[in-house]
Amino acid sequence: MKIIFLTNASEKDKLKFIEENYEGSHQCFFLNPSNSLIDRGLDQFNDSLSQINLVDIGVQSLIKGFDLVMEYAIQKQEIDLNILIHSAENIGLKTEVIDFQNSSALSQWIAGVDQKAWNRMIRTIISTYAESIGIEEICVVGGKNVLIKFYKYENNGHEIFYYATNQKCIFNYNLGIDFGQETSEREVDEFSSFQEAFENIQMKYQIFQLYPLRINEKYTRAFNHAYQKFLGNQKTDFKIAEWQEFLN
Repeated sequence: MKIIFLTNASEKDKLKFIEENYEGSHQCFFLNPSNSLIDRGLDQFNDSLSQINLVDIGVQSLIKGFDLVMEYAIQKQEIDLNILIHSAENIGLKTEVIDFQNSSALSQWIAGVDQKAWNRMIRTIISTYAESIGIEEICVVGGKNVLIKFYKYENNGHEIFYYATNQKCIFNYNLGIDFGQETSEREVDEFSSFQEAFENIQMKYQIFQLYPLRINEKYTRAFNHAYQKFLGNQKTDFKIAEWQEFLN
């Protein structure tokens, strides 16, 4: 489950992308200002979009675990897109940006789309999704070239734990990169317990060798237990002083 931004893409580019990666899979919703692609081939995913609120569609697609594919345009500055990416990743949603680099498509977008309104809609989808599943931040840790955010939410009475990093994939679709292969390694792993998720983070990133930026007080005891275990297994005297400050 992720938000994919298709940028500077023609109608042909967008249709080809959807058909190559999601044909018959029922695992994505595509949202664009004209809804043209959904009307011309993705009607199995939605009823008449003219009667459905796009925000509701976007939120429901994420709740169901579908990818949300959004049309977008990268102009001279990518500030707005970076803000949207940060907002998504701040609640644990993975993001992909696929740039088709079609200048004609960009010109058509600038002439026909209210970019500010489109940005507001995407921000609303992200914030409404976060509210609907009650995402709770457990901690944020960081180090050189890595930032890890650890979260929890509830689904049908079950607690789900997961984490996200600051790793993003931004590439030119016309370079011939295998989209499925590229993104298969970037899926968010979900865990049924704090311990299971924490051990996975520790195995991949050595969390206690990173710097704690925020820790939810509800989990201080669990972190303290894991930290003492970490110290007991250490073969050197290396310590991050900030962990002791956070946990004491």
